[in-house]
Amino acid sequence: LQGIDKNTKNFESFKTAIVSLSKETGLEFEKLGKGLLAFTTAGLGAEQAQKGLETSAKLAIGTFSDVEENARALTDAYLIFGNTLDETIKKEDQLKFISGLLIKATDPSVTTVSELTQGFENFGAKAKAVGLSLTQTIALLSSLANLGIRGAEGGTALATAFQKLVENSEEVNFIFA
Repeated sequence: LQGIDKNTKNFESFKTAIVSLSKETGLEFEKLGKGLLAFTTAGLGAEQAQKGLETSAKLAIGTFSDVEENARALTDAYLIFGNTLDETIKKEDQLKFISGLLIKATDPSVTTVSELTQGFENFGAKAKAVGLSLTQTIALLSSLANLGIRGAEGGTALATAFQKLVENSEEVNFIFA
């Protein structure tokens, strides 16, 4: 019964947070709910999920992007790179840090948060596997966007390039050694 009581309190807390944030920002209740769902299904606790939703909403307003997609972008980056951020950034500030990186990398005439998210989906895990930081990963995606290789296409191009480097690591080491 304690678990049920806790879930009921979390549900009420989530409902209050979504209604309040919708009134404050003018963002759709349904989109905010789906954004919150992205944070909770990613394994974030109730308080961190609500803070994540607030960050996602601010990112949506500041970049004219979609709150639900922002939530997915933030959770993807957090799940892939979160453990590398623990050392330098307080846990409660990690989603804000990721959001700040996305804002810095976004230039409406070149790339959007949505396109960075698409690129990240195709390259994020590979970037982590080869030892790149979140900042480096977003910078690479943004740089390719500046060259006209945007979104999923940019992420795929980077994943392919790094895969070929890994596959040919002996040759690469010989050339650069």
